Amino acid sequence: MDWLRFFVGRVLRLVPLHWFAVSLMFAIVMILSQGQLFDAMATAKGMILWLALLGSPDLNQVIGTRHILAGVTWSLPYEWFFYLSLPVIALSLRLVAPVPVLMIGLAGVAGAIAWHADPQHALQFLGGIAAALLVRCQCVTRLATSTGGSILVILLLIAEVGLFPTAYGVVQVILQSAVFVLIAGGASLFNLLTCRVSRMLGEMAYSMYLLHGILLFVTFRFILGFEAARLLTPVEHWLVIYATVPVLILVCFGTFRLIERPGMNRANPATSLLRRWSRRKRPKDALIRI
Repeated sequence: MDWLRFFVGRVLRLVPLHWFAVSLMFAIVMILSQGQLFDAMATAKGMILWLALLGSPDLNQVIGTRHILAGVTWSLPYEWFFYLSLPVIALSLRLVAPVPVLMIGLAGVAGAIAWHADPQHALQFLGGIAAALLVRCQCVTRLATSTGGSILVILLLIAEVGLFPTAYGVVQVILQSAVFVLIAGGASLFNLLTCRVSRMLGEMAYSMYLLHGILLFVTFRFILGFEAARLLTPVEHWLVIYATVPVLILVCFGTFRLIERPGMNRANPATSLLRRWSRRKRPKDALIRI
């Protein structure tokens, strides 16, 4: 396991787009504030918290700042705590990381505890772990790639949407995990997930996740106006939503090509650069390789 390559890859994959989305949010906050800075210190502190994923406070007296991003950044700390905790989790597979990396893992576990991570949300990572193990079983992949596997995925999704008011709960997590295992094992939903368009949209999913809230906020706040939006009928409301979809896809296509993909492509060069820098900074006999 190349731990340095893993952590560098995660940073370059996730951080640039997150900072881009948060920067757009900062710009919208300043527009809503009409260019006035009410409390420079508090605003600067809040911006740092947003960039570091340590909180989502209101900025510059704009109430509900997080709604500009549709509140989606709540899930990112869970993702990062999971990555940071992996060196500790890896011990269960008898994969012992170097001491510095193991210390990062312990810090990740301690951080998640201090942050009071919701165990129910953390539980959902078990579904991904289960998928990584079960897709190695031929019986699972045979079921997943069969017609019955795609039908089962559809039935499980219908059950979750139809039987439960929210996606949160032990039973719902089990249903989601079962769907995830089957898709990871090859269930294509009758080739819907393997066609070129679906794969392209899948690549842009992170951009869609972070940026859809900004597009909706701009549409309903600046283009329509909140007062006019309140008077829309349900049909008119959803027509507006559908009208934003092609715009969102176009924007996310651009952010994936210009921000996400370049970051991913720089992971190997950046890892090599860090290793060369580390060797120059440390005496050869004191070098601890990670």
